[in-house]
Amino acid sequence: MSTDEEGTHFRLLAYRREVIAPKVREHRGRIVKHTGDGALVEFGSVVEAVRCALDVQRIILARNAGLPQDRRIDLRIGVNLGDVIVAPDDIYGHGVNIAEGFSRNPDYNSGTQDGFGYYQATQKNGRRWSTSRAFLDPARQRPNLRIETEALATRILFDGKRAVGVAYLQRGEAREARCGREAILAAGAVKSPHLLELSGVGNPELLKAADIPVRHELRGVGENYRDHYSSRLTWRVKLPVTLNEQTRGLALAKEVIKY
Repeated sequence: MSTDEEGTHFRLLAYRREVIAPKVREHRGRIVKHTGDGALVEFGSVVEAVRCALDVQRIILARNAGLPQDRRIDLRIGVNLGDVIVAPDDIYGHGVNIAEGFSRNPDYNSGTQDGFGYYQATQKNGRRWSTSRAFLDPARQRPNLRIETEALATRILFDGKRAVGVAYLQRGEAREARCGREAILAAGAVKSPHLLELSGVGNPELLKAADIPVRHELRGVGENYRDHYSSRLTWRVKLPVTLNEQTRGLALAKEVIKY
């Protein structure tokens, strides 16, 4: 465990002791067991679970506001009923409503995370739907598109400070692909800054230490990267309403017909 990871681990344990445990008691919950940095908690009702989760989230966000960027804990808190992801109408049926301060949230990735909404997933018509199927497949027949597989991008090609293509390895052979208009860097949160740095774009001190010639000084590249922690509440259920029961026997046949 690195020094940063160890520090984060101890801060999470402190939050569990100083924030989560008191709030669980306040909302008449019970910590069943500790799980790594988090805890498995039981409540008497969904309402109390939701109130506790939002209270904990508000306290942690308030604490984060007074801490330097590298010491903040980035997390989301949600309510999980065993194997079931509870839909908004189900939660409202348990007594959680707008009058109590809990509103619907159509997009919890928009910046505001309080409230209830449908779980976001890469699906279409009930099936998993990858970015390749969603965006690449419809464009395969375009004359200006060429797809290369088993290719590892190694650096961005520049003409002065203008990106004009990419260098890559394919089956051990060095290749280049150049564009006529623009190059789009979309390698994800980790590999995009990595590729920029390999191309000489980033913090000059770090690039020089790695013997990479500096093409453009941009100190924010590769900085402020934080782990994304998720704290979950898991419930024991008494009624046969989970996916475990819905994927067996006659219940499975019913779900197949419904699908």
